[in-house]
Amino acid sequence: MKRALLIVAWAAVVVNVLATVGLYLGGTYGPRPTANPSFQDNVLANLSFFAALVGLVLAFATGVVALVVAGDRRQSGWLVTVLVAAAAGIVLFAVYVWVALSAEYVLGIFVQAINPFIGAVFVPLAALVYARRLRAGSGARVSG
Repeated sequence: MKRALLIVAWAAVVVNVLATVGLYLGGTYGPRPTANPSFQDNVLANLSFFAALVGLVLAFATGVVALVVAGDRRQSGWLVTVLVAAAAGIVLFAVYVWVALSAEYVLGIFVQAINPFIGAVFVPLAALVYARRLRAGSGARVSG
């Protein structure tokens, strides 16, 4: 299970970083503010959006595997850590949506400052720290 946790967590981090890089290279996750986007802009936008969705699915899978591993080892501290990381990602996404929609509909400004799915990296990063602690042997203790 530890190996599966490492594989899924690393895959989620890499895919989310690639989606963020694609966004900053010119892709968007919504309608382009220009009237005639080029073919390359459309391809980049679609690829970065697809990578962000795959990263979101991988982040969810990482959270499930991390919860199973921590629950199997009866480590309630890591259960709480993974749940807090997931809650932080959800709150960050909600704040982004609120700011983006407020700016677009109230002020008429198109805002694409950050990757809206960047909060999906919190759970895989917490899982990677957890897997590293397991590898170091400090996570082998069973409390209770």
